[in-house]
Amino acid sequence: MALPKVYRLTIDAAISSKLRKTGTSIHSHFFSAYHLPNNLKHSRFGIITGTAIAKKAVVRNRIRRIVQDGLLHKAAGIVNSKDVMIYTKKTIAGADTNQIRADIDSLVEKIS
Repeated sequence: MALPKVYRLTIDAAISSKLRKTGTSIHSHFFSAYHLPNNLKHSRFGIITGTAIAKKAVVRNRIRRIVQDGLLHKAAGIVNSKDVMIYTKKTIAGADTNQIRADIDSLVEKIS
């Protein structure tokens, strides 16, 4: 299931550069994430999966769907509302669904 629009962070160049320059960075095996507090009642997430991860869009979309599904269940666990930009690493291409979900869980715990 897709992440509801309320929880999506639009991928804008200004927001992305602000998060990378002034946000706190967190790294895991499959992801790098940057986050900043926001003034909303909920957190927002942006997921970036570039062509360096996989040339085929089918594979990139599959990865995004798995990440969104993991975030959907864990978004309520983030106490303070934040804007979070998640960049996927090349190591994710060969991972299975359970490994990705476990890494998302650990990433959300680090952000909280």
